[in-house]
Amino acid sequence: MHRAARMEWFLLALRAGRASVPLSSHAAASWRLVSALIAALCVTANAGLAAADTELELVPAVFSYTQPAQENRGRALLEIAGVYTVGFTFFLATNKLLPAYDVGYSWPVFRKKLLGEGLELDLNGLNTNFVGHPAGGSMYYTMARSNQLNIAESTAFAIGGSLLWELFGEVREFISINDMIVTPLAGVAIAEPLLQLGAFFDRSSPALHNRILGAVFAPVKALNDALDGRTLARATTQDAYGFPSNEYHRFDLRLGAAATLQSALADGPSGRRSFESRLSLASYLVRLPSYDGVGRHARWFADGNLSSIRIDAGLNGTGLVDFDLRTYVALAGVYARHASRAADGGVRGQGTVVAWTVGFQYALHDHDRDRRWPRERIASVQPLGLLMEQRIAWGALRWVVHVEGGLSFGGARPYALPAYTERADAVMLTQLVEDNRYAFVRGAHVLAAISLALNQLELAGSARYESYDGIDVPVAIRDDLLLLQARTSLALGASPVRLSLLLQRRARAGHMGAAQASRADTSVALELGAHYE
Repeated sequence: MHRAARMEWFLLALRAGRASVPLSSHAAASWRLVSALIAALCVTANAGLAAADTELELVPAVFSYTQPAQENRGRALLEIAGVYTVGFTFFLATNKLLPAYDVGYSWPVFRKKLLGEGLELDLNGLNTNFVGHPAGGSMYYTMARSNQLNIAESTAFAIGGSLLWELFGEVREFISINDMIVTPLAGVAIAEPLLQLGAFFDRSSPALHNRILGAVFAPVKALNDALDGRTLARATTQDAYGFPSNEYHRFDLRLGAAATLQSALADGPSGRRSFESRLSLASYLVRLPSYDGVGRHARWFADGNLSSIRIDAGLNGTGLVDFDLRTYVALAGVYARHASRAADGGVRGQGTVVAWTVGFQYALHDHDRDRRWPRERIASVQPLGLLMEQRIAWGALRWVVHVEGGLSFGGARPYALPAYTERADAVMLTQLVEDNRYAFVRGAHVLAAISLALNQLELAGSARYESYDGIDVPVAIRDDLLLLQARTSLALGASPVRLSLLLQRRARAGHMGAAQASRADTSVALELGAHYE
């Protein structure tokens, strides 16, 4: 198919995806905004594809060896069977099935499961559905991918593993709709970035720390490589830290101290101040030619060429007050780059990437440190994500615009639930909400980020908006979250050490029936960390 025709198909699919999924007005507006931005950038990228001279510069293989490696589907099945056996044993030993949820073990029940008639949203806790099942999906996916299978086939193994578990593992339950969505999708969104990270260190220098990190982030692959006697192919050109110099990478590690002021309650005293320690870990890997350097390229990609893992955490005297894990991988996309070497030795030019992503999120935050409301918990998979990144270089000046957004399915603790239950007429709660204090939700998210770097100084800002609506609930549930961040970072000489100042504003609002609640907090943090790029 011609490049222009393929881009037109992509734009049509974008519109069709929006039309086929019912969303709240907030989520729909967010999706339209992201669609408009990315559609415009797709046109820009399409023009670049038509104009650029495509170079056949090879992108490093995810798993690089001195000799070609063969797929081993048989061993992948055996390893998944081992995971299944351990999981089933643990399930039998620890599971306490609710009597009202036990459908029994009989042919009529099993027949309904085979025919797709026994389907329902289950009543398990949030951590079971959005920690345990993502972990299982990650293992299914990892076993296949670590045996040299591609992303599509590994995803099929994760889907098959999830289905077999629903049919034969949880034999006394109907098939869980949410598990069939979350298990394989979270498996892709979590396991692929981890494997990409482990493989990156495998392509780096054979220094001890790289060998350890490669095994830590991709342990099954490391074991299979040892069993097969494979020799890793290291990058021929490396930077000062032993990382491949022809692959874009960004690693950030930050430790800091923050002061947080929560907004005052309508019927209470002034907002509460608190102090906390903060930790941030982030990786961003790109296997595309000249992503931040000199080159003229235009190409499609479909091999997990962009991946990201990010963890932010906050801790004070009462315990964990903030935790945010986000991962995503780009399954397919288009990339264009046109940059040259200037007379002064700097890089001048720009590049654009537009991609379809699959992501996962698990977040916790204490919005109410001055009252006994539960901590917020939101967990979701994002199967239909869109990402755009524009990078402009002008000598020492670098400008990056990053936009992403998409649809979500997950579980969230309704922020207005305490306010709803305090009402005299509050009686309509599902068993899931009453027992586990969360509801299944669908929604959308939008992130816009921009950074400007000049020599040792970097200025960055971002805005993220999330909107969720309850699924299968007797009263309307809607939750909204807005996170604004601004960070100034200064590199200390030529070392990777950076000193940063972070300003953050987080606003949360919830509606449940006629009840509503909202809260905001503002944080200022001083951070010291290391940055490798």
